[in-house]
Amino acid sequence: MCGNCREFNLLVDSIKQIKSTKKLKGVGILIKTTSLGGRAWLHEIESSKFKINRISINFVCQFQPDAASQNTALALMLTKQCAKFPSTQLLGRKLKELYGAVLDSNCTKFGDLQLISFSIMTVDDSFTLGGEPLLESAFDLLCEAIFNPKVDSNGALAKQTTEIEKQNLIELISNELSNKQKLAQLNATKLLFKNENCAHPSFGSIEQAQQINQNNLTQAYRALLENSQIHIMFSNKANAEKIKNVFLKHCTNSSLNNCIELENKPFLLQNSFNLRKQTDFDEISQAHLILSFAAKQPITFDQIPAVKTMVALLGGTPTSKLFSVVREQLSLCYYCAASFNADKKVIWIISGVSPKNTEHATSAILNQLNELKQGSFSNDELAESKQHLTNNLNLINDNISKLESFFLRKILENKNKNSNSISSELETINDVNSAQIVQAANLFHHASTYILTSK
Repeated sequence: MCGNCREFNLLVDSIKQIKSTKKLKGVGILIKTTSLGGRAWLHEIESSKFKINRISINFVCQFQPDAASQNTALALMLTKQCAKFPSTQLLGRKLKELYGAVLDSNCTKFGDLQLISFSIMTVDDSFTLGGEPLLESAFDLLCEAIFNPKVDSNGALAKQTTEIEKQNLIELISNELSNKQKLAQLNATKLLFKNENCAHPSFGSIEQAQQINQNNLTQAYRALLENSQIHIMFSNKANAEKIKNVFLKHCTNSSLNNCIELENKPFLLQNSFNLRKQTDFDEISQAHLILSFAAKQPITFDQIPAVKTMVALLGGTPTSKLFSVVREQLSLCYYCAASFNADKKVIWIISGVSPKNTEHATSAILNQLNELKQGSFSNDELAESKQHLTNNLNLINDNISKLESFFLRKILENKNKNSNSISSELETINDVNSAQIVQAANLFHHASTYILTSK
């Protein structure tokens, strides 16, 4: 491509970027947060552009490896039935009455925290036949599922349901471990974080899942309700006062006023830290190579945009250093990508390589990071990386589920006051310059190398 054509294309991309930034203003904003006590909050999100509505109740607690499997089982169980609708058929019939509402749950890890989320999605009230307040009815059903589960005469979670979800969880974990790429990522996480709680998988282990029974799962359920922060995310089109009243009607726990402090620490390289290496063997033809990089000093909030842009430039786009050089020019891997783990402030680089090329690929990857540290990149490459991040932010803004997740993570980082909209996030990315990229690259040092390869 000639220089003039390339400059013209970059100009077009810049114009598109400016237009998209203007379009986003007033959309995708965390409007208001209301406290319901010491550990529960309502969060209103601007989402008037959507034809659907979504509301979620998110329980956030310190991640404890011993409780991981139980909390995952609860996420699986509580959306299947409840006391008012004691079978999947009855609950499904009620969801159909709510215009095909979708009840969902998820259990994941955010650094040193565990998130157990329950949500319900419906069509917007303006599209109902009689204009009925569909979201409020749907939220009432969501609260029924969470706070009024199916129990036996002793108040314990139903034994049969417990056993079913226990087996479902064991199958889920087995499927995760059978995926060699995911297995490599789990092992690489254990290698880097070692004895920290976050080294363990969010869903626990098969051994832990096998220990689940009616009694300990009931205890885990009560602990979840009593010892978690509770964040309710919903569209500003809903009536906040009615949402509050529905929630307090179901959640009568007197401990809501108790403050629960959560700690999520970034991973830092101590002075005594030595590069961690591990190689495991399996019946595979393609080796999985995973490198991690961490900082020696805390990364500030103002440095995050430059770090994200630097990681995109390194290995986050089809034109990135890792893709264009390590994969295309040197033909050392089948795939190679970099990502920034915002909760622990760690960079991960994952790649699939031929077993004979692991050492050569490692050297080539490290060399590309060193190139960034020395400022060896063009303005065009920087612009393409920014555009990639801009496109990703636009995708978040176009998906109500991703919007909720975006703002919940901001809240948990205690940074929502600094970046309460997608447009403000875009502005910080657009302001990143070449000098900040070099500074961001020099923050990170090689922390670990994990290889899963053939026998």
